Amino acid sequence: MLAGKRALLLLDNVLNDGQIRSLLPPSKCSLIVTSRRKFTLPGMSLKDLEVLKLDKAVELLQNTAGWDSSGGKTPKKEAWEDMARLCGCLPVALRAAGSFLANTPDSSPEQYARELQDEKQRLKRIGKEGVEEDLDLKLSLSYRRLEPDAAMVFRELSVFPFDFDANAEETVCQDEGHSHLIELVRWSLVEYQRQEPESEGRYHQHDLVRLFAAGRLEEGSEIARNDARKRHAEHYKELLSEADALYLKGGLSIQSALALFDREEANILAGWAWMEKIYLKNQMVAGLCSDYPAAGIHILALRQHPKERLRWSKIGLEISRQRDNPRLEGVHLGILGRAYADLGEMRKAVEYLEKSLAIHRQNRDRETEGSTLGSLGQVYAALGESYKSIELGRQALAIHREMGDRRGEGNALGNLGGAYLKLGDTRQAIEYLKEALAIHREMGDRRGEANTLGNLGGAYSKLGDTRQAIEFIKEALAIHREMGGRRGEANTLGNLGGAYSKLGETRQAIEYLKEALAIHREMGDQRGEANTLGNLGGAYSKLGDTRQAIEFIQEALAIHREISDRRGEANTLGNLGGAYSKLGDTRQAIEYLKEALAIHREIGDRRGEASTLGNLGGAYSSRGDIHQAIEFSKEALAIHREIGDRRGESISLANLAGAYSKLGDVQLGIDYYERSLAINEEIGDLRGEAKNFDTLSGAYLNSGNRLKAIEFAEKALAIHREIGDLHGVVAALANLGRSYSCQGDPHKAIGFYEEALAINLKFGDIRAEAKLLSNIGGCHSSIGNFADAMDFYRKSLAIYSEMSDPRGEGNTLWKMSKALFNLGQREKAIHCAEAAQKIFLDIRSPISMTVGKKLREWNASNQEKKTDKDGLTENNAKKCKPCIVLDCLKQECDTALMSGSGLSKGNALAKLGQAYIDLGAIRKGIEYLKQSLEIYREIEDHEREGCAYFDISQVLDKIGQQGDAIENAKYALSIFERIESPHAETVRKKLSEWQGELE
Repeated sequence: MLAGKRALLLLDNVLNDGQIRSLLPPSKCSLIVTSRRKFTLPGMSLKDLEVLKLDKAVELLQNTAGWDSSGGKTPKKEAWEDMARLCGCLPVALRAAGSFLANTPDSSPEQYARELQDEKQRLKRIGKEGVEEDLDLKLSLSYRRLEPDAAMVFRELSVFPFDFDANAEETVCQDEGHSHLIELVRWSLVEYQRQEPESEGRYHQHDLVRLFAAGRLEEGSEIARNDARKRHAEHYKELLSEADALYLKGGLSIQSALALFDREEANILAGWAWMEKIYLKNQMVAGLCSDYPAAGIHILALRQHPKERLRWSKIGLEISRQRDNPRLEGVHLGILGRAYADLGEMRKAVEYLEKSLAIHRQNRDRETEGSTLGSLGQVYAALGESYKSIELGRQALAIHREMGDRRGEGNALGNLGGAYLKLGDTRQAIEYLKEALAIHREMGDRRGEANTLGNLGGAYSKLGDTRQAIEFIKEALAIHREMGGRRGEANTLGNLGGAYSKLGETRQAIEYLKEALAIHREMGDQRGEANTLGNLGGAYSKLGDTRQAIEFIQEALAIHREISDRRGEANTLGNLGGAYSKLGDTRQAIEYLKEALAIHREIGDRRGEASTLGNLGGAYSSRGDIHQAIEFSKEALAIHREIGDRRGESISLANLAGAYSKLGDVQLGIDYYERSLAINEEIGDLRGEAKNFDTLSGAYLNSGNRLKAIEFAEKALAIHREIGDLHGVVAALANLGRSYSCQGDPHKAIGFYEEALAINLKFGDIRAEAKLLSNIGGCHSSIGNFADAMDFYRKSLAIYSEMSDPRGEGNTLWKMSKALFNLGQREKAIHCAEAAQKIFLDIRSPISMTVGKKLREWNASNQEKKTDKDGLTENNAKKCKPCIVLDCLKQECDTALMSGSGLSKGNALAKLGQAYIDLGAIRKGIEYLKQSLEIYREIEDHEREGCAYFDISQVLDKIGQQGDAIENAKYALSIFERIESPHAETVRKKLSEWQGELE
């Protein structure tokens, strides 16, 4: 019939080769055969039909459904893609699902996709409602043709969640030589794939075929079903143990172990998930369930999230105690302790690790005792108890050496290095870390090598050798990536960000931190995400973008609270305090810092407590309450000394130096700075030394010793340049600029400021840029170049306004007002000074008194000039500017009294009172000042309360009531002395002057 003709024949759904041998066409014809079963024929080319690509699957689904989006709401693309995936991109399933949608007008793609999520009902939901395609029926045709033993294997294969190898199938399905598996491949009920020609292949059932097989398994007996699943769990527990042992061999075996775990992870997790559901009902399964986490203790610590480790070992601990198995009980307690440490819950970590240690000692398990001591040491180091950490670390080291355990010895040396690093003894830390690194490399322990390289990076960074630190951290990063350790990679990227931030390369730091953030989010590591968000906040704060910094830090705080990470919450509250302090909002800063302090004390974090006390001291110092600042700094110093934190001790001494300098005791301040410097020299902290030289330069400048100030600024500059700290270089150049400016050499000062400005532009610290521009403006003002000064002030003000820095805005406006006054632009000068005064009052800056006094002088002088020029009298005074200002102030006061805070009410009343006094309505002005005084007293704003008393006293003196003036000034003085305010000296001088006049 076909002889001599060219034809293409299609034979569909062929059972076997015998069915079609007699139908083979002549040579000039072609034949396409489709079959569920694999077979061969002479001249035949075999091709396995793959499932469709996702885009083609969606296209087939939409065409079959006949979806017309023109008449209504278009379903989201994700709904079609979800359906295609749930149908396994299998044409028969896609046609069935599409037909269902076409014949069910009241079902939407979104709703249908949600229904298909239920695995048990999925096959039933595909191909119903009169649809031609019935997938269940088609699979049943193949299933019914299987031999009983092959059918049993087919059913039991459904316990594998994804792919598997022949060895696993032989064990789980009891299929010797996997002969039945080969038969199932021939029937296309199982697929076989090789990733590479020389690699062992993997088998898997298509998702929908697996669901069909699982349905058949459910129809059988529960005993048979559980036996198959138990064999599956047992096999993968043994495989987990094999991977762990391979990992401990080190070297190239680590990669093999990790690859083995990653390849079989889905099966390992499926084995655990089944046991977790049934262990309470089945004692044999319970024993297996308890063994599971211990079998992979090292590799699971690398691959599992700490919360998962907690879940597994809490069950393991419960079972080991029920079965009276102290060895396993100790193992699970140790796993739980390390997991809590990874989550930042250090007190819980101590509790579990100490219980674990007691059991291992009782069992005389020296090796595990040593590793548990090491873990305890790490936790105590994190808690700030460095001496205890070192003691435990030395005990661990002695045991590992006694046992000849080189891996344990390397870990113990690394832990000791970390403890000495926290203690501030960086040189000793580096010695231990280098010893640890040598052992890790000798043993081929790549994870230990990566961790130690990271710690060495941290150590060199603390020494100020940031370039060397970056080299170590990059080596660590390469190893983490080689091992596929995503959490280690993310943490190391974060450390790289920190190192580049210290170098002043903040933009590069932000790039690394964003990479780290993406990985933490991809892994669902919320703690890592929160920590990285906090570090991003710190980086943006360095750039001067404090508002953006606060956004990141608040996002971090929300996550720490969500996951109940109290340590993280405390640290983040402290960072928020620092950010608000930079904005000049010291009241808000102090609130956050006090919250942080309470948490550090609650969780027993001594280092965190000391650090927060120091920051509180800084905040109180900024608001002028120097006495309280000193108290907090002394508390911090005592804790740092108690826990042996030399670096922290140095920082506290420097904070005390700054406070005493502000009190006017410059020599005592210098003494404290020099004690701080001695510690930094002792521990080899170059960055700390440079900062000490910076602050000593400022202290000597304040004492009038400009030559010493220049000497120390030059020393600081040399170190900052040596260690590549660009931020430090800019700070030291700025100090030199200030020193030469005070020495009367503004031209040389401008040179240093401009050099600093050029370097600063490389890393974009906008706060430093604004300050430098303002300082250059000040130098131009000092030599009478007021017009040039104004150009620099305007640029500075624009930056401060953009970054919402009220303190910077106020200082620059005040400088601008003086330049404008010297240029003869008095109206503009007064306007700038008033704007500055408002800011200084809002942020409680002591400069507000100086500005207020100058404003009163300028307003009086300006009023006299306007009266002379325009002939103004009391009859037309309502037309002059002070009257217009008074109307505005009345409106502002009304608004504040109705809805403002206590502070805004007091400020508004004070400004209104001063305006009345400026207009000559003295009594009315004093009345408003007294009202503001009452509010300041009520809200316990002692600084402003004292200022109000002093303002009233000066008005009373002007109208001849010197007795009352002196009484009010004494009240002001008593307040200022109590809070150790620098205003006290001003009031003393005025009182002395008035009392001299009375005599």
